[in-house]
Amino acid sequence: MAYFPLTGAISSVVGVDLTASRAMASDGFGKIAVATTTLTELNYSVGLTSNIQTQLDSKEVLYSSGYYKIFEEFDTGATTGQWGWISTTSGTASANSVVNTGVNATDQAAGVIQVSAGTTITARAALHLGTGNYLFGYASYDCEWRIELPILSDGTVTYTSWVGLIDNGGGGGDCTNGAYFRYDSTQSANWQMCTSNNGTQTRTATSTAVTTDWTKLRLVVNNTGTSITYYINGVSVGTITTNIPITTGRVFGLGAKVEKSVGSGGGTNRAILLDFARLAITWGTPR
Repeated sequence: MAYFPLTGAISSVVGVDLTASRAMASDGFGKIAVATTTLTELNYSVGLTSNIQTQLDSKEVLYSSGYYKIFEEFDTGATTGQWGWISTTSGTASANSVVNTGVNATDQAAGVIQVSAGTTITARAALHLGTGNYLFGYASYDCEWRIELPILSDGTVTYTSWVGLIDNGGGGGDCTNGAYFRYDSTQSANWQMCTSNNGTQTRTATSTAVTTDWTKLRLVVNNTGTSITYYINGVSVGTITTNIPITTGRVFGLGAKVEKSVGSGGGTNRAILLDFARLAITWGTPR
């Protein structure tokens, strides 16, 4: 019988057994070889339907030495939410409460807090996570809220609202330090993008009118605290580079507030509805 030597990929394993319980692979010469992966390790991949790394990358990291994230859905049935939100109110009938406005197939809210200024002229209400937690200049910030203003100012009842990174959640008046969106019909019917540094403010009216629809308000601050870009419903509406608080002690927190200046008596309550709040902080140098 003629002998024909085996060639090709199988030539490397003729007459020898492979290492038990290992995966097979092709080596640098295209020959059959034993991989370092064991049969047990290979079995871990059974049932996968997509790339493992892609799945891992999609998992959200909430905490690390260089990253921190707050996400509040306001769906716990309490105004304190998951993160221990602080309610601050002043004036008759001012209150923060859990409501189901927007919890429907159209508006798609999962939980809603109503922050309502009451029936006195200077009534106010705020929901915040403290007013002295953060400072710009050493980390990048990405802050977003989904809110609704059910009734706008009409001259008979006038109010101002602040949403973002503010330091006036605990009291009356405007922000001393922070970066935020502001609605004040006495200045503009449009959303204002604002910064405040030790009381000196930059207020720029956007081209986006304030409406009674659900609205997403987002601001993104660069790592050095020299530039803030503002977004409404996912669209950039402008950038501010002035009066950004980066000096030690000029701190602020995550919050939303409504405060009246005109109108009193029954039916003059004015509110802001909060669907969710998100804040992501990435440190330039991990802690």
